[in-house]
Amino acid sequence: MNLLILLIFTKRLSRLNYYNNLLCDAKKNNFGLIIYIPFSTASLAIEKSINLWITNIPIDWKESFNIKDNDLSTLISLLICKNWKGTIEVQILNNNNQIKFSETDIEDLLTMVRFPKNTSVTVKHGDLLDNVTRERNTDVNIFSIEEGMSVEDMVKIVNQSRISAIFCADSDFENVLV
Repeated sequence: MNLLILLIFTKRLSRLNYYNNLLCDAKKNNFGLIIYIPFSTASLAIEKSINLWITNIPIDWKESFNIKDNDLSTLISLLICKNWKGTIEVQILNNNNQIKFSETDIEDLLTMVRFPKNTSVTVKHGDLLDNVTRERNTDVNIFSIEEGMSVEDMVKIVNQSRISAIFCADSDFENVLV
């Protein structure tokens, strides 16, 4: 059984060590973890738009039906989109020169995940934070928690982008590709 934990951070970030330890324990024990960090002046569901950031996709994702640690974040984006009757903009951050995302690959991803019809996909390169701060027209950013990402890194992403965010750590029991 995998356990999903929802943490809501307020302006007080005095318990960062506690949250970082919780993040490490969740990953070590294969628990799914969802961390919501609101930006202090942002409201949700105004535009009803979601930026889903997909990172570190394996080279063989189409053959293995595995998008690595992006399953839970993708599932969460689908649920929120359905609840809001909103839109998803998938931002694939691809820094692997061995992976090329053709139009066919993008169509395959849209089909395999069963994204809503109005979903758009953009392939980007470079630093995650730099790319996130350039994408300002959304209600919420959704990320997978990358290896080595700390709670401080997450708070920095929220504060610099000025957009609330949901960070997800997979339990390795989810698979969004069908």
